[in-house]
Amino acid sequence: MKSFYISFITLLLILKTIEGVPQNVNTLGQTDGYIPTGVPFLLIAPDARSNGIGCVGAATSPDANSLHWNPAKLAFINPDFGISLSYLPWLRQLVNDINYLNISTFVKFDSIQKIGCSFKYLSLGNVDYITYNGNSLGSANPVEYSIDLSYSRKLSLKTSGAISIRHIYSEDLNLSVNYPVDVTFKAFAFDLSLFHFIPISIFKTPSQISYGIALSNIGPLIKNVSDSVKFLPSNLKIGTSLKLAFNENHSVEISFDANKLLAPEHPENSKNWSDGFFGSFADASGGFEEEMQEINIGTGIEYWFRNEIALRTGYFYESPLKGNRQFFTLGSGIKYKSFCFDFAYLFPSEQRNPLENTVTFSLSYYFSKTKQKEIKRFSS
Repeated sequence: MKSFYISFITLLLILKTIEGVPQNVNTLGQTDGYIPTGVPFLLIAPDARSNGIGCVGAATSPDANSLHWNPAKLAFINPDFGISLSYLPWLRQLVNDINYLNISTFVKFDSIQKIGCSFKYLSLGNVDYITYNGNSLGSANPVEYSIDLSYSRKLSLKTSGAISIRHIYSEDLNLSVNYPVDVTFKAFAFDLSLFHFIPISIFKTPSQISYGIALSNIGPLIKNVSDSVKFLPSNLKIGTSLKLAFNENHSVEISFDANKLLAPEHPENSKNWSDGFFGSFADASGGFEEEMQEINIGTGIEYWFRNEIALRTGYFYESPLKGNRQFFTLGSGIKYKSFCFDFAYLFPSEQRNPLENTVTFSLSYYFSKTKQKEIKRFSS
């Protein structure tokens, strides 16, 4: 329990260092001050369960959407097969036709290995292109998507690791009068992740403390048609989770995540992706204090009744100087036999925020060859 409390205190200390004033908004829902990268849609939390608990998932109990958060968790999931479909109307306070879709699935290879695949799709709606003089260049419906393939393996009875590869496709929105509308680029990236859990007992209550770490979107620089260089949104995610199974009817899971974007604050000063990747730990103009402000925090709690009904809540905090995403989350879930339906609602801590009234829906199905009384969202 010492390590769990140390993690909690560390997160509180990080929050105490953060202050600032928001300004404009980007397509991730962030304000001015965010670190610029290409394809930021890869950082959008895709599923309703995680969105209901403060957008955390590095060390939570595994489910079909673990491919986004920490694919290493899949090695310890009970079912032999699972698939999840999530839908997220995005930035509805700004426009009404941006939609985000995620399909995630996994299959058991043998007792220690699982393979997963996911597909993320962001439709940016109808976009009108104009020249600097206001003349129309027509309109288009740009999209971005990624296809992931993950391999997860148990490394011991309580530890697992995973590697993922990702194909990324994006239609460039930063166009000028000199270029056609249908400009696209493609990129590849990979992820590395680890997961570890420890069964414990707290006041004679069977419990589990879990740890997860994931490096995601590691890959080379990307260029658009105007030769402007962008970094992939490489990200370091570290999380811990404590699950308490009071009895067959009641269980609670408390989770924390910390994220650090591994991209340079000033891309023009980096010659290649490795400079930006490793230099991102010490490139803030404000020194160590500003580096700490680049860490965003998510925390949440999930309660299950009879493994059939779930209630969730959480909070996500990002420095106003580095994006200003600050919001509370609520969520619920219903499980019937092998099906799970999850819902999440996000409401910012301030009014007139582009993320206001964001909702997420997920529908999941799990299957096991051997009959089980129930499929639990718990490590095997």
